[in-house]
Amino acid sequence: MHPTDSSINVAISQGQEVRAQPLSMEVPDGKGGWVVAKPNLGFPAGRKKICLFDLANVFRPGTPRRLRLRTNLEIFWDSIEWAKGLADSHLKTVRMSPAMADLHYRGYSVINKPNASSPEVPDYSQISASKQIWRDLIGYYTRFGDVRELLGKIDDRYVIMNAGDEMSLPSRATAAAAGWVRDYVFMGDGWIKDGDYN
Repeated sequence: MHPTDSSINVAISQGQEVRAQPLSMEVPDGKGGWVVAKPNLGFPAGRKKICLFDLANVFRPGTPRRLRLRTNLEIFWDSIEWAKGLADSHLKTVRMSPAMADLHYRGYSVINKPNASSPEVPDYSQISASKQIWRDLIGYYTRFGDVRELLGKIDDRYVIMNAGDEMSLPSRATAAAAGWVRDYVFMGDGWIKDGDYN
């Protein structure tokens, strides 16, 4: 899905056109129609995203096991898949602190668009430019170097990055126990500011 910017959002809020409807999941109502089973599922804004929806207790007794995703937004799906959950699964959360947090200048990745409807897909392995390509926003930016002190907790201190900056966060992970599978989740608390006047 192509995300909107602030000016488009302001125009939508002030306009008289049909409002954007978030994604919802519908199931058969048993009378030939459909009923909303899960409202307001959000949307996969920008780039390539995976959306995960829990189907537990979604279907009504005696109705076909069918569902549809409904919205008036233009969303392109590569695939829709389902999997049965494992009842005896155990989760263990381990918080990892970065061994370092290095803020430095990198440049700009090559951006690809496989087709006209595709979102922009950056290719990290290729740099398109190392010189400034967008104007700087007025204000201060965090000095380059180790910025771990700004990342330890959610507070009023954070890293302020400029276009083309990169922050590397290497961490040391221990081996997963036998029979376990490890996934990594990066959690951030912050905001993005661009040059849009709204």
